[in-house]
Amino acid sequence: MTVHPYRPMSARFADQHLTEPLLRALDRTGPGALIIADPASGEYRLTHARYLTAQNREGIVYGLGDLHHDLETYSLILPRERVWPTAAATADQLAHACLTQDPWEPVRPRPRTALAALRRAMHREGFALLRRPLFHDRDEVGRLDDAYLDTRDPATVVTVATPYPGPDEPDTALFTWVTHHGCYLTGWHTPSSQRHDLPEAIRTRVRAHPDSDTSPPAL
Repeated sequence: MTVHPYRPMSARFADQHLTEPLLRALDRTGPGALIIADPASGEYRLTHARYLTAQNREGIVYGLGDLHHDLETYSLILPRERVWPTAAATADQLAHACLTQDPWEPVRPRPRTALAALRRAMHREGFALLRRPLFHDRDEVGRLDDAYLDTRDPATVVTVATPYPGPDEPDTALFTWVTHHGCYLTGWHTPSSQRHDLPEAIRTRVRAHPDSDTSPPAL
């Protein structure tokens, strides 16, 4: 039996690129649309958040919110004909940068499965994944931030920060904050043991809070 050496994702996707047609398809698909690095095919492809699974080990590298941010930025500083090509080049660089981070998404089975379940539950509550996950490493504790668009009120964005402590550390709480038109609305901590109830709690809090311009607390 031939044993093939392990190749990191960054190496497997070194010759793959995010293109302008792929980004335009992302734009047409709408909220929940994502571009992933698919380990099974070794290619970047368009999908929707509802189809993500923990088993397939997909890596989210770019989302609809990332695209709209880049398009809005470049439309302010570039001629119209250069906006989309420049956005595609930027997206391609971001995708490769995602795959070189270690870790840039959790790989331990339990937290990854829990994250996939949380994402599916958020989708059922009407929250669509908006951007690529952002991984932070602070004080030896990793934290992955998922941003969701409220499809019932597109001015509202919910961010869920999921901690990934080391194997010998106890689970810590998830931190959630909500913005409306870019202004902080509310935020709170949820014990990991209660993550199953978080999507419903988010929907309840979003429904209960009016617009706000207060400043968020420090993480």
